[in-house]
Amino acid sequence: GAHAMDHHALTVPNRSNLPLLSALLGIWNRNFLHLPTVAIIPYSQALLRFPAHLQQLDMESNGKHIDKKAQLADFQTGPVIWGEPGTNGQHSFYQLIHQGTDIVPLEFIGFKKSQHPFDLKIQHTTSQEKLLSNLFAQSLALALGQKSDNPNKQFLGNRPSWILMAERLDPFTLGALLAFYEH
Repeated sequence: GAHAMDHHALTVPNRSNLPLLSALLGIWNRNFLHLPTVAIIPYSQALLRFPAHLQQLDMESNGKHIDKKAQLADFQTGPVIWGEPGTNGQHSFYQLIHQGTDIVPLEFIGFKKSQHPFDLKIQHTTSQEKLLSNLFAQSLALALGQKSDNPNKQFLGNRPSWILMAERLDPFTLGALLAFYEH
């Protein structure tokens, strides 16, 4: 998977180059919208430590105050990266992201199929389907907001997020995901 993503990053035209488009969104959010953090939210417990890996990958590499010519950077070199699996975030920080005063871009990572061969079916849907429904609902709520007569249940929307969706978390997909963020 890593080799396939490396090939994609190096050969696909700019308009369709996924790692490039993701990087440009990151630059836009940090330097033009002045958003200092980004949350990586995988909807897979197997990626529990993935946000921490991305912290090291991105913040160590971009954690400089000078450019390649040893001149002071006149732009923000990167965001603070953090995150948790989506189900953990719902019970800890989602309210702040939906209703708080700071805007935090979110990068959701989801998978169409469970990585396990057997998935429980409860009330006509599988656990994986419920998980994906939740992921999509969070992204839509961030974009559209929610009106309510109760001000404590209202939120504005217009919060940036995007979804990176793959078929299944397997070794190929994990390699591609790692290479995607490395690029």
